[in-house]
Amino acid sequence: MRVAIIGAGAAGMTAALALRRPDLLAMTPFTPTGSTTPDVVVFEKEQPLAKVRASGNGRCNFTNAHLSPAHYTGDHAAFVAPLLSRFGFREMLAWFQLLGMDAVTLESGMTYPRTLRAQTVADLLEARVRDAGATLRGDAVTDLAKREGRFALTLASGDTSSFDAVLLTTGGSFGVKRDDWSNGYSLAKALGHSLTPLHPGIVALRVAEKARCEALQGVKVEACVSGAGETTTDDVLFTDYGLSGTGIFRLSNALLDAKRPTLVLDVLPQWEEHALVETLVALSARFPCAAPASLLSGYVFAPVAQVAAGEAGITTSDRVSLQTLVRRLKSWPFTVVGTRRRDHGQVTCGGVKTEEVHPETLESRQCPGLYLAGEILDVQGECGGYNLHWAFTSALASARAILSPASSGGREASACV
Repeated sequence: MRVAIIGAGAAGMTAALALRRPDLLAMTPFTPTGSTTPDVVVFEKEQPLAKVRASGNGRCNFTNAHLSPAHYTGDHAAFVAPLLSRFGFREMLAWFQLLGMDAVTLESGMTYPRTLRAQTVADLLEARVRDAGATLRGDAVTDLAKREGRFALTLASGDTSSFDAVLLTTGGSFGVKRDDWSNGYSLAKALGHSLTPLHPGIVALRVAEKARCEALQGVKVEACVSGAGETTTDDVLFTDYGLSGTGIFRLSNALLDAKRPTLVLDVLPQWEEHALVETLVALSARFPCAAPASLLSGYVFAPVAQVAAGEAGITTSDRVSLQTLVRRLKSWPFTVVGTRRRDHGQVTCGGVKTEEVHPETLESRQCPGLYLAGEILDVQGECGGYNLHWAFTSALASARAILSPASSGGREASACV
């Protein structure tokens, strides 16, 4: 069997290793039933694993101890559930232990290589793939067709080649400082697939309340962020265009998917409203000349309280005014109007429709023998290692299916829909 993998990112390289080393795959929940080791060619015009090398601010947050389908979005977010139930957090750690890499998990659940270097993950995967005998070819696939049960690839160099199965792992259109059409979408569409709308994900947000954010530009607070039915508590950074920070990144995918994206900040997440108001009233009695923002300066950065007080027209420190100010700071609304124009996010939201793919094997329903894994599908994880986990898990599942024809959705059909 000959297998072509188009795209040498996290998913593509993981699948190449699993296909060439079924003995390693047999030690995971995706044990193959076939016995033949296929010839594997990986096509990539750029550096393999380039996005992995830059992930997690150069540290590569590759999974999360709090892994669950609740951390994913897409037109059919439950699509990830079957694979995550079989290959979760512990299985991911075990897989990398097999490859020779230790990991460290923070209290937040975010998990990194023990070295805290993304290069460790990228170099390890590339070395294992090359040692396994997969061929890495620095060429782009410009055309993909299925004829008489085999796939015909046309390359940018002008060469052609044929394969028994193809795995598309080209990733998405967006990334840090990247905004271009992923050729994988064109290849998938040529074989009968369709796309959901695309937009950047895990990204800073522009908001309608620009003047408010400009007044607080550069201020970082710990806040509870709520919106689109989701809630998280983490850092939020005010910028000249809107809001950034980990708390915003975590909810950005869901917010941008919402029809009326509004988020609410609670910049006093450790305090209940009534308790803080009583504390401030007592403080005001002790220091009667203190302004409202001054009274709050020990609980939230004073400029934040000043801006909120100015918006509400609060100038006195009586109980009603203090309650109004605290209530505002615990429920501060912002209207999302888009993404930061100079930042194209960390992932792509949208992609090939998951209803067109078998959820257990990731084989195309439109074109048997074609598999799709990773970011090319309409599956997006929030910030925190969820997207890399999906890339690795979907790659292992598709490799297992390629090696186990009986588990596929019907590879015997020769034509694509």
